[in-house]
Amino acid sequence: MNTPDKEWWIAQAGEYVLGTLDYADWVTFNKTIEHDREAQQLVVEWERTLQPLADSLAPMEPGDQVWDAIDTRLFGTTRPSSSVTQIGAHRATTQSLERKIDRWRGYAGLATAASLLLASLAWVNHLGVRDQVVPEPAISVAQFDAISIVRDAESSPLWVVDAALNDGFVRVTAIAPPAIDNSKSYELWIVKPDNAGVQSMGLIPHEIDQSYLLKVSAVNESPVAFAVSLEPAGGSTQDVPSGPVLYQGVYQSLKL
Repeated sequence: MNTPDKEWWIAQAGEYVLGTLDYADWVTFNKTIEHDREAQQLVVEWERTLQPLADSLAPMEPGDQVWDAIDTRLFGTTRPSSSVTQIGAHRATTQSLERKIDRWRGYAGLATAASLLLASLAWVNHLGVRDQVVPEPAISVAQFDAISIVRDAESSPLWVVDAALNDGFVRVTAIAPPAIDNSKSYELWIVKPDNAGVQSMGLIPHEIDQSYLLKVSAVNESPVAFAVSLEPAGGSTQDVPSGPVLYQGVYQSLKL
């Protein structure tokens, strides 16, 4: 949390706790608090501040007009008032059914887990016999020591980049990337300090909510920024972007 605008962070944390952030801002802030202890503390403080208010509110049962409005919104029609379910009158029956459903869900969950375990073991064994596939390297969230929010010209966030460059890992999560067709790819680059050029990090996701973990050549010197270029499918065939560089984000070290 190394922006000078502390009040902005406080407001973002408050809206995060309230659930009023828009989707892109929520994803960005949620990624930030994976690493940033100051942001985490702001969330805790807001939760402590707002929880008494939530606890003081008495639960309310919605009236029939609420259900009618929901029906109209969803289905374009309103149920006859005689068919409106009265929640209070059926609470005991509903709770009993919920307990039974939870119990059967537990049984079903155990059976599903067992089936998945057997299937996974069989598949791993098949892979091992077939071609000795080596599992992809894993990285802990705690190892990421930098973050960048790649934005467009209007400062709207497009991708979140988590970096552990000394370890050779970059994780890129798409928030709201502009749509492209199959003939194009987005490619991520680091911008080196002192006008030392750029280095490709690889192709990045172009669909919302996709996340790629990229294994890259280790970088010993912190870059000044990340940049995204629009390339032909498969990426640039050169050591520099062959297409236009459209978006960028400042490289920000994290306080771990």
